[in-house]
Parts: sequence; structure tokens; C-alpha cells
Amino acid sequence: MSDCRTIFSGKMPTRVQNDCLLVTLLATVPGHRDGPAAEANSLQRKTKLRSSFMLDVIRNSWGWTGLEPSAIVATNDFGNVIVRHADGSFWRICPEELSCKSIARSDDGYAATGTAPGW
Repeated sequence: MSDCRTIFSGKMPTRVQNDCLLVTLLATVPGHRDGPAAEANSLQRKTKLRSSFMLDVIRNSWGWTGLEPSAIVATNDFGNVIVRHADGSFWRICPEELSCKSIARSDDGYAATGTAPGW
């Protein structure tokens, strides 16, 4: 917990900040795939478990914004996450700004944003 206090200026983090930090860590820390799914036999199973866990964290942390996550589309080195909403739209979670906003309404709209791996 001392790392969290340092990151959030010595204050005890709120639940949203904690969950944002967790999503950031899962998206950026090398070796994170060796967590709860380490005993899984296949990379596909590991990826599915990691994705499912992250979706649960995102749903619990950001559901109040109207986000109903169905899939993680992309992550970057800064911990930003692009999520597909249950209605097919795309949302961006930006942990450093504590924001979660819709960025596109469809696949075509998302493609038009120019968001690419490593964004």
C-alpha cells in the first residue's frame, strides 16, 4: 500500500484510484501474465483470464460512468485502456486523468480515430 500512497501524493487512495492503479499495473508491468493464470496450460487461457479479470475491475470501477465493458481492445505503456462497450461503442480509460469517455460509436468510427498500438 505504500506505493499507492506515494503515487497519490501521500493520501490513502480511493477505491476508484486503487482500481485505476490495478488496471494500470496489469496493463504495463512485465510478467503480469504470470499472475492468477500462471498454472493455465495455454496462452489463450491466460489471456482470457487476464481479460476477464480486467473487465471485472473496469466494470466495478467505471460502471457509474455508463460503461458496460465487453472487451478490452487495446492498452498502452501509460496504462490507458480502450474498451468496447456492450453496445459496440469504444471508450477510453485514462488513469492519470481519472477519466472514462466514449471515443467512437462504431468500428468505423474507432478506425477513423487513428488510434493505433502504442498510442
